[in-house]
Amino acid sequence: MSLTAFFETIEDDPRITTAHISVYLAMLSEFQAAGACDLLLLNRTRIMQLAKISARSTYDRVIHDLDVFGYIQYHPDFGGNSTIKFNKL
Repeated sequence: MSLTAFFETIEDDPRITTAHISVYLAMLSEFQAAGACDLLLLNRTRIMQLAKISARSTYDRVIHDLDVFGYIQYHPDFGGNSTIKFNKL
């Protein structure tokens, strides 16, 4: 997981907004705090707090976009155990 690779990749991706960047960085911070396991168990409230996002609809859209754009692999679980895996950039 390389922060440099992320910024090099998004530099040429016009789809990425500041919301995408802040959510990605919040997830990366939690990933590193968890010991950089293969999968990160998402805590939506914590990610939204770190990313300074107050609307769940924005969070949902950004997570979906990052998955579709190929930055992460999102595995939703409506029981509260959603996970992500960072893709190699």
